[in-house]
Amino acid sequence: MQIERHGIPVELSGDPCPCGAKLPLCNLYDASGKRVPTSSLHGWSMFSILPVFAKQVCDQAILAFHQVMARFSKVKLYTVAITAPAELNNWCGWIGSRAMTMLADPDAEFGLAMGLYIPCSHTLARSLYIVDPQRVVRYRQVVREQSEQTDFGAAVTSLQELVAAEAAGQSAPAEPE
Repeated sequence: MQIERHGIPVELSGDPCPCGAKLPLCNLYDASGKRVPTSSLHGWSMFSILPVFAKQVCDQAILAFHQVMARFSKVKLYTVAITAPAELNNWCGWIGSRAMTMLADPDAEFGLAMGLYIPCSHTLARSLYIVDPQRVVRYRQVVREQSEQTDFGAAVTSLQELVAAEAAGQSAPAEPE
């Protein structure tokens, strides 16, 4: 898949993980360097995936993500970027949120497994994913122009619909991409 960064086309390492697919099995790392396998993530989850931490657009994205998602107490929030685990401490300190888990992908294992790795810049494609309790991708948003923000409103609307369908005992179909 091809996306753009400041109008310049860049290629992803593969096709982004589609709706209906299982979240790939791979490892991420928390700020202490502890391995966090994706197989250990349970319940409804929303992933905000960023090219890097500590850039203005990424800072704005994280703050917006946190503000919008604060009302979803049963949804686990994760933010992922390629960085060293220790770097998460430098960035996370000022956001003041314990409701969101910041995860590092230092070797691009997650990025490669998700098809979001950008080899030319050793970063990840800005994107949002919603994953259900069975670890099935139910929503995917890959931002075509990486200098732009994700559309949190569309993701929140889909999340509300998916969680409501589950609460009503209905099977939640994969969302269109």
